[in-house]
Amino acid sequence: MFKIAEDIANSKNISKGLIEFNISKIGKLPYKEANIYLFSDGEMKGIAFSESGWNNIEIRDIWVDDVIYLNPLLEKVKEIHSEIAAKITVFTHDSDYVKHLIVLGYELVCTIPDMPKNGNYYGLLNDKPFSTSSYKFSTNKIYLIKAKKILNEYYKSFNLEKKQYFVYSIKKNDLLVGGIKGSFSNNYASIDTIWVDEPFRKQYLGVRLMKYIENVAMDKGINNLLLSTCTFQAKIFYEKLGYTVVGVIKEVPIGSDDHIMTKKI
Repeated sequence: MFKIAEDIANSKNISKGLIEFNISKIGKLPYKEANIYLFSDGEMKGIAFSESGWNNIEIRDIWVDDVIYLNPLLEKVKEIHSEIAAKITVFTHDSDYVKHLIVLGYELVCTIPDMPKNGNYYGLLNDKPFSTSSYKFSTNKIYLIKAKKILNEYYKSFNLEKKQYFVYSIKKNDLLVGGIKGSFSNNYASIDTIWVDEPFRKQYLGVRLMKYIENVAMDKGINNLLLSTCTFQAKIFYEKLGYTVVGVIKEVPIGSDDHIMTKKI
């Protein structure tokens, strides 16, 4: 009756389903993206690709020519997103960045092991008000190509794999009733979105989608899964499936906590 299949065409519809669920629980909150570049003596010295929403700024791509540029770069990120978010979370594979950020007052909220193999992925949090800087910054799109080249070269030192994105839907006949999205890379299946339409919940469709991705991951030789879920979403559901909490970002969104969870298969 229900069939799971790869379904790139329904990627936006699956995302829309989860967005509508979130809005029904917490309302529609503002969202912003900004790619920020720091310059010194005319040279690009720092890059941060950032997005904000739910009272949190998230950075998953960051590079500086020297750790002395980390603080001014991140303070500028906080300033640009200050109307939306009071917290900033930085994710990085770079242990030198981690050490420097801890000195700056960032809290290490999670360490995800073997991502990639023999390496770690760190999440660090700061909720202090931003301070201004005398450095020159830009968000101009003309720097994007150069920034991506710098990031690609930087990431080579961590032996990171290129992400393989996946989208699977679950349908009843030809009716879309749910789906799951994410990526495979660096010894992990990272789940970004899972959604089941309300009339079809409590029929174990979410379980079927999660088990399906586990099987695909194992076929690829991947034995770790990673996701995050907020208090109002599905933490208990994931715990029943064997996931454990490895980090918590409190009050994201306000009135809820964001739980970073992993599972080994």
